[in-house]
Amino acid sequence: MVLGPVGSVIIVWTLTAEEQGLYYLFISLVALKSFFDLGASAAISQMTPHLCGKSESASDIPEPDFIKVAVQWMNRVAQWFGLVCGIFGIAYLHWTGQGTVLNQVMWIATVVTTALTGAQEGRLQIVYGSGRIDEISKLRLQSLLVQYPVQWLLLLGGASLFSFSAAAFAVFLFQRMFLRRTYPELWPSIEAAGSRQEDLRSELGALVRRASLTYISGIFVYQVQQPMVFKFLGAESSAQLGFTAMIGTTLIGLSSLWCITMFPRFARKVADGNVDEAYHDFRMTFFRAIAVSTAGFIAAVAAIWILHFIPRFSERLMPIPEALPLLASYLISNVALSLTYWPRSFKVEPFAIVAGAQMLVTPPAVWFFTRSMGLVGVGWGNLVSWVVGMIGIALVTRRFVPGYLPKSQPAAPTNLG
Repeated sequence: MVLGPVGSVIIVWTLTAEEQGLYYLFISLVALKSFFDLGASAAISQMTPHLCGKSESASDIPEPDFIKVAVQWMNRVAQWFGLVCGIFGIAYLHWTGQGTVLNQVMWIATVVTTALTGAQEGRLQIVYGSGRIDEISKLRLQSLLVQYPVQWLLLLGGASLFSFSAAAFAVFLFQRMFLRRTYPELWPSIEAAGSRQEDLRSELGALVRRASLTYISGIFVYQVQQPMVFKFLGAESSAQLGFTAMIGTTLIGLSSLWCITMFPRFARKVADGNVDEAYHDFRMTFFRAIAVSTAGFIAAVAAIWILHFIPRFSERLMPIPEALPLLASYLISNVALSLTYWPRSFKVEPFAIVAGAQMLVTPPAVWFFTRSMGLVGVGWGNLVSWVVGMIGIALVTRRFVPGYLPKSQPAAPTNLG
């Protein structure tokens, strides 16, 4: 919240509108990692609380077999993402007339650093899922304190989009050194391999398969807007959308921190059979998330209104009337996604139908409204998508409320997944 606005000022004053639009395009394209991840990183964090030993601290690291399976899985995700997405991005840059050698090199640097940090997520999700939320939160904060100074210095030095990939690589090295020093057990020896790897790999694969449609749909729900705007409305409109979305998602998305930090506690209590107690904790967390999302929406509107009075910022932001539908869609999406943490505490992924519906609704809605209304149409397309999503997610989540759970399976209703 503190460092982001400073970085935004430096980005606006050091990058041209075309470079800024290209930067947001890069962000949306590397999000194609979801096609290869398919929810594997989230599945690892879901499985971890159920594999930790029972203790009052609820912070045990799982067995070496699971660590090996999780790390190997995320390494393969990173390798395939780097190869396929690197080639696809270069082709897309040529298609949009931005395929200069410099842009291609900057894109490859972005893909490589994204692949490295993606591979590392396997170990980070194990630590998070094991209950060491405070340590992971501190690590994320310290990572930002590494990332932003590197990024700012390089931007001020004229490094353009290389600033972001270099800063991401610095964070990768910092986190890897921390994990190596603090959790050496995350690098188990070959001798530590057991006979459970195949079973764990099968269980992880089954959870990923159930989650795959949900996470693939994230590309069409969240990331389809930027490439469409870049192609149909140009780089400057892409910059306006990206900068406005950054403010909205940062302020409104702050509410997700409540659910993220509490999720391992929900899952651990569910795993121990304390479903009613876990649901009580979830309800309290969910209502806090709604309050913070609403406050974030108001703050985002105020921030955009104030920034319109500052030279150079006004031309990089959507006007308030055009931004309101977009910000409203972020508010609804954050409330809806907060609900999903409860069913996922049961180590299931029951949102495939909802994700499929949104995946079918979002691209044509965004395309139709954008082509007929211009940039404001992105917000209306997103709003339609998340009204559909909110209804579906609420109906699915209701089935996991203790009063609706099957009597025979109160702790893990896998038949609902």
